[in-house]
Amino acid sequence: MAAGNISAQSILINEVMQSNIDHLMVDNDFPDSWVELYNPTSASINVSGWRIGTKDDAGLCYRLPAANIPAGGHLVVYCDKEANGLHTDFRVDSGKGNIYLFDPQGTQVDMLALKKMPAPNVAYGRTSDGADEWYYEFTPTAGSANQGGGSMTVLPQPEFSIKGGVYTSPIDMVYITMPDDMPEDVTICYTFDGTEPSLYKGRGKLLYFPISRTTIIRAKIMSQTGNGVPAPSVTHSYIFHPREVTMPVVSLVTDNKYMNDTKIGILSSTVNDGVPNYMRKWRRPLNIEYFDADGTQVFTQLGETAVSGVSTREQLQKSLKLYANKRFGTKTFNGSFWKDKPEVTAVKSMVLRSGGNNSMSSRINDALVQRLFGTHVDNLDWQAYQPVIVYLNGKYIGEYGLRERSDEDYVEANYGGLEDVELADETSYQTPGDGTLFREFYNMYHNSRTSYSDMCEAMDTDNFLKSLAAEIYGMNTDYPTNNVSMWRALPMADGDKADAMREAHQQWRWILKDMDRFGMSLPLYPRSFDMIRYMFHPDDIMFGGMRHFDIYERMGKYSEFREQFIKTMAIYLGDFLKPSVVNAMMNSMKEEITEEARATLKLFNVSFNDFNSGITSLERAINSRPENLYKQMADYFNLGAVLKMTVTTGDADVSINGIRLTEGDFDGSY
Repeated sequence: MAAGNISAQSILINEVMQSNIDHLMVDNDFPDSWVELYNPTSASINVSGWRIGTKDDAGLCYRLPAANIPAGGHLVVYCDKEANGLHTDFRVDSGKGNIYLFDPQGTQVDMLALKKMPAPNVAYGRTSDGADEWYYEFTPTAGSANQGGGSMTVLPQPEFSIKGGVYTSPIDMVYITMPDDMPEDVTICYTFDGTEPSLYKGRGKLLYFPISRTTIIRAKIMSQTGNGVPAPSVTHSYIFHPREVTMPVVSLVTDNKYMNDTKIGILSSTVNDGVPNYMRKWRRPLNIEYFDADGTQVFTQLGETAVSGVSTREQLQKSLKLYANKRFGTKTFNGSFWKDKPEVTAVKSMVLRSGGNNSMSSRINDALVQRLFGTHVDNLDWQAYQPVIVYLNGKYIGEYGLRERSDEDYVEANYGGLEDVELADETSYQTPGDGTLFREFYNMYHNSRTSYSDMCEAMDTDNFLKSLAAEIYGMNTDYPTNNVSMWRALPMADGDKADAMREAHQQWRWILKDMDRFGMSLPLYPRSFDMIRYMFHPDDIMFGGMRHFDIYERMGKYSEFREQFIKTMAIYLGDFLKPSVVNAMMNSMKEEITEEARATLKLFNVSFNDFNSGITSLERAINSRPENLYKQMADYFNLGAVLKMTVTTGDADVSINGIRLTEGDFDGSY
């Protein structure tokens, strides 16, 4: 890194932390990065109108609010993209880039050139306030004088003789070592409780531990007198599961206070300022380890977590989002996590989903409907599913479904690294989203003069139809007033680098998500509830004008779309949606999780009978769904009598109405 003192009589950039994992907490959360400003003058300076950012143009940088820096004082600016007060609209990059500071007249008064950070939670600061020399600080000093000492040397990470894994017999000894040429004051520090190692906890030159029960070890190399700053700690989990392991295992390791503390713990039900902690959007740091079903470690890396969901946060078992980021050291989670999507091998984020509103019963409703359609239908965006066993700080916390997320990270992972997209995740279609493209689309489908060909140009109608078929089959009445996720690539502009993937996805598409709020086996509506009328003409059935289904009503009125929907839905119901196929998939998924579901419900003092009852209810819904939907289509679209129809295919490749059968004989209606 290099810094330039453009004006010694003005405010200076004094210290920066590119990756604030858990060093500095503001309003019970951790800003991604921060910059400290220092006033070297003998008078107070108000920073109102000053600008700071990563661009060398003052007009493109963030305007600071009114805030006084006293003579010889400091001001911390939080770089976390919140764009509010001292929270800027940018983050400090963990690699290359610059930070610029401009006075109110737009004159550049200081600049700091960045290079790749050595480790999270390490600050880079002047050797003393306002000095020309810089170093990595042993102790970050946000908001106070730089005086704790530092070094430009980064210590190595320790080596473990045996990696973490899922074990069935004791391990004689795990050795933790460091290079032989380390200075005398350097030592290995370690913990067993999930907290970060420090010089004030366990330490030694050579560590060795016999392991016969579930154990987690975090270790880092540290200097006692300042011979270098430490690299990130290394974490390994040694899991001894009480049952045969038939699915992957995830081990989460963090300071327990970040999960359960009554003030800052994200899983705590304590109400602070009128809101339970688990309803907050707080993120907390943790180490994430993933083991294949055979117990082999796939990765161990630092990341973040947050509680996932909206109403499902009220469930006993909370769902958790997992985030990777290059500022933690690794940009993605790398591995083959989903057998149904072998092509997806790197993702920036994932969800450990407890089963949503079915978490204390059948658990698989959403995953079943998504997998059912996702494995039988092309041109569909859906969240893959893999059941996993999860441990937190060495304690079993149950079975979860490891899922993709329905956001920009999904698009990037499934579409060849495509990043230039606009995502609309409106919970309602009553108001446009913030994105320019969605506002244009919203205005278009609210225009009565818009033609079907106009709609086909703006949206992928085939993708929309198939997504709609899944929502209707799953009887998801929490949609489309909630859990809507749409995306499209940004338009190509003059001078943009050629991008075939971006050019190919200039229409709006839908991603399936959270399909178990009311669907299939939940008792809020009868299984015969008219989903066709609900989606295409909701004012006839419920809610009056309270909810806007404009795009669904409009599409249902276009004869071209209506006819294609009827043909498609009718064939699906007699093909892969026939009860024999759906029950086979449901039973396979049920058997895969039964023993872990039993143990999970026991954790929350819930009877396993609730799981069995949920599965029975789901099976009844599966068996009655085709008949109900055929009748609803016939009634709503005036199709006449529903006649039973079967087609015996043998070994032939058969299509009906241009739709290829995927599950042998057709057994449906016409």
